Amino acid sequence: MEILRAALIGVIATTLADLWQQLLKRGAGLPIANWRLIGRWVAGMPRGRFVHRSIAAAAPVAGEAAIGWTFHYLVGIAYAGLYLAIVRLWPGVGPGLFGALAFGLATLVAPWLVMQPALGFGVMARRLPNRWAMTVVTVNTHLVFGLGLYAGVLAAGLLAGAPRPSLAGADPAASIAAVTDADYYDNGAPPPAMPLRSCSASSPSPIIRIEGSSHFLFVLLPAASPATGHPGRRPAGWG
Repeated sequence: MEILRAALIGVIATTLADLWQQLLKRGAGLPIANWRLIGRWVAGMPRGRFVHRSIAAAAPVAGEAAIGWTFHYLVGIAYAGLYLAIVRLWPGVGPGLFGALAFGLATLVAPWLVMQPALGFGVMARRLPNRWAMTVVTVNTHLVFGLGLYAGVLAAGLLAGAPRPSLAGADPAASIAAVTDADYYDNGAPPPAMPLRSCSASSPSPIIRIEGSSHFLFVLLPAASPATGHPGRRPAGWG
């Protein structure tokens, strides 16, 4: 199921990035990725050829365009799987818009430091005469890819009936779980009143109040004390 979810999100993000590249090409005349050349590069890998002086000068390969586009979408799906793994395993990280955009920018490491040098373009395409235009397109495309990851998460969530993720990621309030009494009481009786646990006047620990009801248990951290302004300091005789 997670593989299918990653595939859906990866395809959505990659397609959105491709559409954005076409807009840049037709609207501003900027250079975009040539997946035929990428396919030529990938086709040479089984023969042990990973780095080229100039991929454009290498001999054409049958089906290189299909190879390039397939590789392109497989990489997009792999990135989506990595993004989902980070969201799932990293504490406090949620599938938010800002995190997805940051992840999209982080994936710039691959084209700038791996693919472009291997194609003979140099690091960050520094050997190309239009390197700055290529850099603008690359940054824009990976940002849109990050936006596509967020859109893909939304689409996958709608299909699964999940709530929409927030823009910033994990909701801090969601980390406080409300636990029903039924999880702890089998006889259906309401829980007994739970006493206030206070701290001594010299203790720096915060006051923790545990409230019980017939429906939920909550752990509350109260505001600062009116006498000292500090949540964990209570003067003698207060309260």
